[in-house]
Amino acid sequence: MSKYHDINSGEDCAGCRKKMQWVHPDLAKWFWEKKKKYKNLHCSDGWRGPSEQNKLYNEGKSDKPWPKSKHNVTKADQSPCSEAIDLFMINEDGEALWKKEFFKMIYDEAAKNRDPIRWGGHFILRSGARDFPHFEMVR
Repeated sequence: MSKYHDINSGEDCAGCRKKMQWVHPDLAKWFWEKKKKYKNLHCSDGWRGPSEQNKLYNEGKSDKPWPKSKHNVTKADQSPCSEAIDLFMINEDGEALWKKEFFKMIYDEAAKNRDPIRWGGHFILRSGARDFPHFEMVR
């Protein structure tokens, strides 16, 4: 993952910028606010096309096939506008980490601030796992 996300990028990461271009502006704004506070926070997934979404669904890593996930939302002109993102962090060695405690802290802050965010840590997937890296807009 660090191939596309610079551990020394701080608030500005080319990989995250690329993902955020296909994310709903309100969710992207929320992400950048968090990234400003947590420099090691990064986005692994935003908008997903049919093949990627269905692959994750078939593997049990998503509960929704294309186009039913919030990762698959498009604008009226069919351009991507994801209402969900998956996050991760990068440690000082450049290793990508998916730590439940980190995601819970992010969510707890969002809840305290009354941000319109739903956390995948509250979801139980078909596989029985929880989707800790997942954050989505509440509309």
